[in-house]
Amino acid sequence: MQAIILAAGKGERLKELTDVTPKPMLKVGGTPLLTYIITSLRDIGITDFILVTKHLEGIIKDYYKDGSSFGVNIAYVTQNDKYGTGAAVQTAKESIKCDDIFLTFGDIVVPVTTYKGVKELYETKQADAAIGLNYIDDPYRGAAVISGNDGRITDIIEKPPKGDIPSNWNNAGVMAFNKIILDYVDRLEPSERDEYELTTSVAEMIKDNKKIYGYKQTDDEFWQDIGTPEDLVKAGELLTEYRK
Repeated sequence: MQAIILAAGKGERLKELTDVTPKPMLKVGGTPLLTYIITSLRDIGITDFILVTKHLEGIIKDYYKDGSSFGVNIAYVTQNDKYGTGAAVQTAKESIKCDDIFLTFGDIVVPVTTYKGVKELYETKQADAAIGLNYIDDPYRGAAVISGNDGRITDIIEKPPKGDIPSNWNNAGVMAFNKIILDYVDRLEPSERDEYELTTSVAEMIKDNKKIYGYKQTDDEFWQDIGTPEDLVKAGELLTEYRK
């Protein structure tokens, strides 16, 4: 299994914090977030990485180099001028060597158990995809995910209108895919937000009756993005408490 980490974003809402530091390298609980993600995935058995970078990418490359000092192998690709998670996967396509792909956003904090849970669900179900889900009041900033009693995902809705809550389960940004996802990503068209969205590809896979399951975080698991300075502080508190 090969991991793709989406680490290209600038983080406009973080203001001056990302003027000189790439967003995924901001410190969370005293550690660069990207280091935490890489070492967490390494600890569940993934050692081959593709980092999709852009903003201040030289700093990331100089810090992690080929990954050997972290016990992993790292390749880098620069995201093109298209926006969105689907565009990031398109960028990484030529560097993907495995039939199984683990993908995570580079600006979220989850416990190692979430990474492990998604990976094990994907493998146990012999699924086409497994998606980590976190429970929130309103997923209007993310993607609402609907699943049946068997855990199989039946719909995914990117950024539903605020207050219109088709599901409280949100795409957590931690996913495992069969390489078939690349066929769907190749067909992506820009959304109304002018983004190439990976969730559109997932929705098309659902229509084609592909086996896609959701890993629902348990009550003792956490999820936090680092979209704002306040979010960054909260993420640090969660990770510090988790490590105790």
